[in-house]
Amino acid sequence: MKSILVIEDNVLLSDFIAEVLQEEGYNVQVAANGQEGLSRLHEVEPDLVITDLMMPKLSGEEVCQVITAHPKYNDIPVVLMSSKDEAYLNVKCKYTAFLPKPFDLNNLLGLVVRLIGVTI
Repeated sequence: MKSILVIEDNVLLSDFIAEVLQEEGYNVQVAANGQEGLSRLHEVEPDLVITDLMMPKLSGEEVCQVITAHPKYNDIPVVLMSSKDEAYLNVKCKYTAFLPKPFDLNNLLGLVVRLIGVTI
């Protein structure tokens, strides 16, 4: 089963994303901030990380920088989410994809399938 780590400080949104992805057959773990997300990374060893960009403790950009710099994890696709337009972000990490908030569920699911495949 493919696993996904969702790092999002908005509990309602992270629970919603987790529920939708679990219904599609993915194993989903949730972290409430970047620091917790990096701690969970070592436990979960996900196939995909979906992270909010602006969070307390560690931002999604900082999480992305750690993941892409680590030899064990740098092959994990990282999806950044933000309500800000991607063109204005000036993000200094090698993220795989950008998901604008609010997002359409079909866009989320299509992106996940494109990056890590289906669970069936």
